[in-house]
Amino acid sequence: MIVIRGENRQAAIDAYYWFWHYSIAGLAPDNDLLNWCASNVVQFQTNEAKYIHGASRARLNYLIDNEADRFTGVQGGAMAEARQFAQDAYNQIPLCASASQAYNEQQKFCTDYHGYDNGHGKAENLSDNDA
Repeated sequence: MIVIRGENRQAAIDAYYWFWHYSIAGLAPDNDLLNWCASNVVQFQTNEAKYIHGASRARLNYLIDNEADRFTGVQGGAMAEARQFAQDAYNQIPLCASASQAYNEQQKFCTDYHGYDNGHGKAENLSDNDA
């Protein structure tokens, strides 16, 4: 499960587009079936093989466009480096047991408790000792 949070809905769509373009995500950005958790948070499922394949293609395109001279005459060209880059990127994705856990983990970084008890609320003692 990959969760993308943008500053607004359009920023989330723009970030999601990369995953869709490289076939890591299956649904087009304008598809009504896309799973929006909030107005600026979208989530989708993928697997390691799809992620590695798509991210490798993306990195390979980048390397060819920007650093092609470095791979001239190198056996296998830039593909080995692109695959390693994709695997490293996949390995840095935090793994969670469920979609709700992934969403909650992602929300930890954007929840503002306005300094109240550092986010750990304590119940007020409501027992009536006078009764």
